[in-house]
Amino acid sequence: MATLEEFRQQYPAYAGRSDGELADAIYGRFYADRISREEFNSKIGFNPSQVDDRASWERLPKPRTTLQGIEQGIADPIVGATQLGAHMFASPQTAAAVDRVVASREAGIQASRPDIIGIETKQLPGDPAASHIPVNQGKGVDLPRMGGNVIGTAPAIPLGAVAGGAVSAAAMPVTSEGDFWRKKLTDTAIGTAGAIGTRVVGGALSPTLQPGARELLDEKVRLTPGGMFGGAVQTAESKATSIPGTGSAITAGQRRSIEDFNRTTINKALEPIKGTLPKDIAAGYDSVANAADQISAAYQRVLPKISLAPDQELLDGIGAINRQLSLMPEGQKRQFLGILNDRVAARLQTGTLDGETLQQVRSELRNFSRQYMGAPDPAQRQLGDAVRALDMTLGEAAARQNPKLAGELRAVDQAYAMLVRIENAAGRRATSGGVFTPGDMLSSIRAADPTTRHRGFARGDALMQERASTGQQVIGNTYPDSGTTGRFMQATPQGLLTGLATLPGALPYTGAGQWLMRHWATPSLPREAAGEALKFLAPTGGAAGVTGLLPYRGEQ
Repeated sequence: MATLEEFRQQYPAYAGRSDGELADAIYGRFYADRISREEFNSKIGFNPSQVDDRASWERLPKPRTTLQGIEQGIADPIVGATQLGAHMFASPQTAAAVDRVVASREAGIQASRPDIIGIETKQLPGDPAASHIPVNQGKGVDLPRMGGNVIGTAPAIPLGAVAGGAVSAAAMPVTSEGDFWRKKLTDTAIGTAGAIGTRVVGGALSPTLQPGARELLDEKVRLTPGGMFGGAVQTAESKATSIPGTGSAITAGQRRSIEDFNRTTINKALEPIKGTLPKDIAAGYDSVANAADQISAAYQRVLPKISLAPDQELLDGIGAINRQLSLMPEGQKRQFLGILNDRVAARLQTGTLDGETLQQVRSELRNFSRQYMGAPDPAQRQLGDAVRALDMTLGEAAARQNPKLAGELRAVDQAYAMLVRIENAAGRRATSGGVFTPGDMLSSIRAADPTTRHRGFARGDALMQERASTGQQVIGNTYPDSGTTGRFMQATPQGLLTGLATLPGALPYTGAGQWLMRHWATPSLPREAAGEALKFLAPTGGAAGVTGLLPYRGEQ
């Protein structure tokens, strides 16, 4: 039987272990069931009463740096892959030899870890007073090495949390004796669970929402879970509306989503004039009327200051449109000249137009343009283009002649154009109380699209179309009534019991629940960054998890 010193010479990685630690480990692993402890101590030359931990400390390797710990973690997958290859393709003797090298490496790593070195006060032989000596405490998570594991197993990231976690964990070396394959399977299971757990934590910190949901949440639209996440959640939510009690809560949550969409859409229309709806005005007729009043007031502030004179540049612009009439059929040419003479020229003959008259003229021209450009007859659409060009010529002249007010007038015109689409959407269904759905908005936007054959809408470029499309995808096109009484009257006793059992699932659909869900789903920048990092690095969490649990699995 080798003495302790001979054992250290044979296995240099154990040089950092004190005599007591090394003797305890050898006896417990190999001789406890064969000889007594006294006999064992005698054979290896160990006298417990003469242990000097200071001498053992002098033999400890120099504590590693953090960078060295990271390097050890980066090397782990290489070592583990080599060990795995030996067990798969080499002889048992070669595999056993590789295992010994891996175990020796692991012992050296643990002996050099500064994070598990502490200070212990004890009475040493021959000392009259207690001494303070360093001792290896033997426990602790190796954070630098785990960081290196993340770097070393980064190639597994494209595989996703489950497959990547399993692969990264399988690449970690088995550092203790025993059934290699059993330990490898255990490590793989631990790593897969760790990767999934990392992904779940990342998702909790920074939820993955369906496209468009974050935009609406940032505008304080209260969404349902189905609206936030879409897909299977949205499908299940739709089916659950038939459950007594819970279904009514879901319906109420969906109504709040639609109503919040209404308010934020109207506020979007008021943005150019720096307006907003009062907080106490609910979605529906009152909110639309309030927006109209604000825009009307904005016009009243700017129109009295606006004027339009028939200067030469304006007349040249109208003349250029007239010259293009040669390409238009005779009937449509006469229609255009009639509009030009009755709506524009007759008023300009009186001299300068005031702002209100100019606005009236332009409003009439826009109505004609929309009507003709939506016609199936190509000649009528050509007429619509000409009327639109006339309107734009008047607008450009007004901006040129009133440069200080041009921006303000343009902002009110933009707000009014959006209001027109909102008013049409709010009036599409007689029983909605003026509340409109995203689908109502899309229909209104298409009807108001001034481009030929609604090309702007077909390309997705029409005014407010992107917002309405987002609402359609996230919220849907239904403004449900509560239906509470009907559901309970039609419910069977079994259905009522089901409803009572599922009532906890209704909490996210309450007003407070939707408020909390919105705040959870719109994280602060630090929380979002942490969550996205965890989700991205989740596959590497398998390897880091195996290393992190080493001290608690009896393998350190």
